[in-house]
Amino acid sequence: SHLETVESLIESQATESGRLADLVRRKEESLAEAASAAAAEAASAPSSPSARDREVRASVRRKSCRSKLYNHPDYSDYIDSMIDYRHVMDMRGYLNLIREGNEAVTEKAKGRSAGARGKDAEKDKRKKRSRRFDWDYYRTCVSEGLRDVAYRFLLPPFKLGIKLDDTMNSELGFSYDRTLAGEDGDEVSPTERWTAPVVDGASPTEYGNRLADSGELVSLASGGDADWDRPDPDAVDPLRAARYVASMEVAHEPRVRRTLRDMYRQSAVLSTRPTARGAASIDAFHEFYGLHLLRDKPVRDHFPSDPAELERKRQRLDAEEAAELERNLRKAESDSCLRYLSLLRADRSGDISLQVHLPYVQSSFDDPNVEWHKRPSSELVRERQNIKPMMDVLERCYLPAGGDTDEWNEERRRVLRSALLNHLLPQFESETRRDLRDAAVKAGVAAAGESLRSMATEGPYRPSHY
Repeated sequence: SHLETVESLIESQATESGRLADLVRRKEESLAEAASAAAAEAASAPSSPSARDREVRASVRRKSCRSKLYNHPDYSDYIDSMIDYRHVMDMRGYLNLIREGNEAVTEKAKGRSAGARGKDAEKDKRKKRSRRFDWDYYRTCVSEGLRDVAYRFLLPPFKLGIKLDDTMNSELGFSYDRTLAGEDGDEVSPTERWTAPVVDGASPTEYGNRLADSGELVSLASGGDADWDRPDPDAVDPLRAARYVASMEVAHEPRVRRTLRDMYRQSAVLSTRPTARGAASIDAFHEFYGLHLLRDKPVRDHFPSDPAELERKRQRLDAEEAAELERNLRKAESDSCLRYLSLLRADRSGDISLQVHLPYVQSSFDDPNVEWHKRPSSELVRERQNIKPMMDVLERCYLPAGGDTDEWNEERRRVLRSALLNHLLPQFESETRRDLRDAAVKAGVAAAGESLRSMATEGPYRPSHY
């Protein structure tokens, strides 16, 4: 039955991968179809397209930024190399995000709204019901052309994903001489092709104001988490919506998610604190005593060891020692999973508060006289978590290789911080908690089965004096 389950999972993953590959191929044609659909009524007339129709099609192509979001041959190869269902879902989420933005661009160019009449009205209602409401601000920004503005000074997300993947997972690292199918390598130098564009002669505020004066940049009211990193909410920040678009697309890029998820899993920890109810009831004789004050317990203890690291340890041991090491690791993993079951029970009973997070950065403002578990919850925010290792890797791939002014590099860092704190860390936390629960349940079932087997195979009582 287990073999059948595994085969069914592999079959479903292969089906989903094939469907995604087909979706990528269809998306190659979607922008051209969107441009032609924007002037469908005029095209049906015998006369040639008007200047207005040509302007609409050019606007759709410019705002969609197809070449900045994906490369069809590269993503096709990446889909073929997927080995995990989660990687498939990452790709699906990225393509859905791009589709949402492109549809918003097309609808705005065609002048359509929620009040469309005729046979398309019901179709529009179904689309609107199926949309994610937390993407509304993103759709608005993209339809106003802010995606095109963002990639005038930012690196495209799929190129960031390639550089990040090669930097972290390739033995040779990333090479600027790498070329992608369909790109003309003679237009720019290899370094410029893989580096964020540099805006000369203007600060970010001056550049944004210049675009706003020319009508290319539309100032939008803040939405969602677009303003989280503004030190002065009243300051003029014309590029904030463009940064929001870029942070959304960086956070959904499948290679970026895959690489940062692995880094998060290696560094994440779990901590517990007693609630008001637990503080009053948990004493030395309570069943949850010892579980209510865990601090920064590594999450990786609950999962199998990294195969490469385990292999390095085995090379220094003989066969008997290697077998003993593997038994000890399995026992430690099983014990950690069983303990997590107890943590889940304590969390659901309301006696403790369980949190999965990156280690917190110690601040000079922390009161040394206050114990760590008694600090207010306002201090346990994602902004206090140590994201520096992730930021260092991202900055090495995202900032221009030839350097740029501090103001422009700070704009790019704000994109990365927003992608991490507002999109990626919440996603990774929920995924890790779900994986911890699944691993704990699996270990619990195995332990219960082993106990039942031991009880069933134990012989009758035989007194020693017979």
